[in-house]
Amino acid sequence: MFNCEMVFKDYSEKVYAYLRQHVSNQADIEDLHSHIFCRIVQYAPTYRGNPNAVSSFVYTITRTSTINFYRSKGRLPSSLEELDFDLKEDGGIEEDFINQEELECLASSLEKLSAIERNIIIYCYYNNMTLKEAAFKNGISYGVCKNLHRSALNKLKEFISF
Repeated sequence: MFNCEMVFKDYSEKVYAYLRQHVSNQADIEDLHSHIFCRIVQYAPTYRGNPNAVSSFVYTITRTSTINFYRSKGRLPSSLEELDFDLKEDGGIEEDFINQEELECLASSLEKLSAIERNIIIYCYYNNMTLKEAAFKNGISYGVCKNLHRSALNKLKEFISF
């Protein structure tokens, strides 16, 4: 389960922006916005995913609620893909949700590593250094660096696995 208040704080503006793109009437946008967050609270106890990665959950409820809105008004778009097409045109609200959460999850996972493991990962993947260069920068042998690198990747994999 996740903190619904934090989800509202983190996603309210993004959901609102999505609704502005897909619904023309301001009153309908506000009603749908409230409805979506009521649904999120309603279904939060059933969420079994990673509490740090709820973007897909929020996006699915947002999209489904928007489709149901169109159905109830008898104004379903000619293709349900139109709802997704608009998202992909501008980089995608779903992508924004997921990218932000992935970065936050990665940052939090990196903080859990030891300083030397974190340095090795940053040198290798952010600064594009080889393990030999990372070993030199950290003042350790290549073999130790290689083992620390493998250990750090395994830890990150464990921390990030959904």
